[in-house]
Amino acid sequence: MHARMVRSLVVVAAVAAAAAGLAALPAVRAAGAGPALVLVLTMLALWATGVLAEYLTAMIFFTAAILLHIAPPEVAFSGFASSAFWLIFSGLFVGIAVNETGLGDRLARRLLRLFPTGSYAGVVAGNAALGVVMAFIMPSATGRILLLLPIYSAIAERLGHAPGGKGHSGLVLAGLFATFFPAFAILPANIPNVVLIGSAEALGLPLPDFAGYLFLHFPVLGFLRVVLISAIVIALYRSAPTAPPGDEARLPPMTRAEWRLATILALALALWCTDRLHGISPAWVGMVAAVACLLPGVGVLKPEVVRKINTASLLYIAAIIGVGTLVGVSGIGRLAADGLLGLLPLEPGNPARNFGLLSTIAALTGVIASQPGIPAVLTPLARDFAAASGLPVATVLMTQVVGFSTVLMSFQAPAMAVAVQAMGLPVREANRLCLIVALASAVLLWPLDYLWWVALGLF
Repeated sequence: MHARMVRSLVVVAAVAAAAAGLAALPAVRAAGAGPALVLVLTMLALWATGVLAEYLTAMIFFTAAILLHIAPPEVAFSGFASSAFWLIFSGLFVGIAVNETGLGDRLARRLLRLFPTGSYAGVVAGNAALGVVMAFIMPSATGRILLLLPIYSAIAERLGHAPGGKGHSGLVLAGLFATFFPAFAILPANIPNVVLIGSAEALGLPLPDFAGYLFLHFPVLGFLRVVLISAIVIALYRSAPTAPPGDEARLPPMTRAEWRLATILALALALWCTDRLHGISPAWVGMVAAVACLLPGVGVLKPEVVRKINTASLLYIAAIIGVGTLVGVSGIGRLAADGLLGLLPLEPGNPARNFGLLSTIAALTGVIASQPGIPAVLTPLARDFAAASGLPVATVLMTQVVGFSTVLMSFQAPAMAVAVQAMGLPVREANRLCLIVALASAVLLWPLDYLWWVALGLF
């Protein structure tokens, strides 16, 4: 057995043992959350270490939750009923269509005319810029990611970076991270942002508007984070291109399949961008696009393309969503937040430390409750945190953004998890980059964000 696998098994066993110990605590036993806590922490340890295939861990979760009566079917299998699952499902068809028709390669060749292709750093910056622009245009994080991934992959391949290679992974990750992480600073562009605003509104807590939220968060958590991500990706994945981008002036005319797919994508993008006007969920817009891609005489995909769908990734995503639901209904998230509140030394008169501690509480809660679960768990505690820290309730609420935009593991965010699966990137590699970006953000960006808030008068 490989030494890495042995270490991973030791970590999983240690986490399971620690979870069993926590399950014996009086507060956990009183809430009846012991079995759920052991199952959730063990699943998270398995996904974090990668000791088992992600789909196998997902199957273990479904089986254990039902067989051991830890969760009812509507909780354990809630991932299959979520709109996020169906957006991901439809996105897999759209991604295949972009590749099969050659539209992704065509878009890549067009974009390369705008990018400084003479250096790896230039292409990373170009991918990152495209990701940020799309975050302002398209509100659905998963939709953005699934639309852009084939284009990023085609750009990398046009420069000679083969899928699975270091250079290819870096270019795709730069675009992925750049459209995902800065979106936490754009109000409608990520699910946790919307959950935070909705929860605060329901509880009668003070809320910023779109411009106020953007001005408060984007300079540091948006713009500077993109710069930081680009620098880290360049340092870790820099690789010289092995092929020139080619003469883009000699592109052949678009085929009928490309025109049909471009029309489908344009209509889908228009509906995604205007979802607040028509009220149709991005998931069902995606499903209509997927059906259109498959319809005889209209679409661009043959029925046998279904065989190319990565069903293992769908099991993984459904299980992650199910774990998040279990955390919410079992009370684990609330117990974790209460425990952290009791452990961390919040006190009035020390705003810098309180800012750091509250942001840390949010970031750590995300490991158990997932990113969308952070505001659901912490927003009802905002007044308690404000009383303990002496900070305004509005400031306490906004520290959640600092925390849930700091993703320690890729499986915390469903959109990130599906991107990892769609790229065929090892989960361990994605977790490594997430952790590096998170630590660099905490060390470099959190202090700058605090100073920015001081300048704005939030303390």
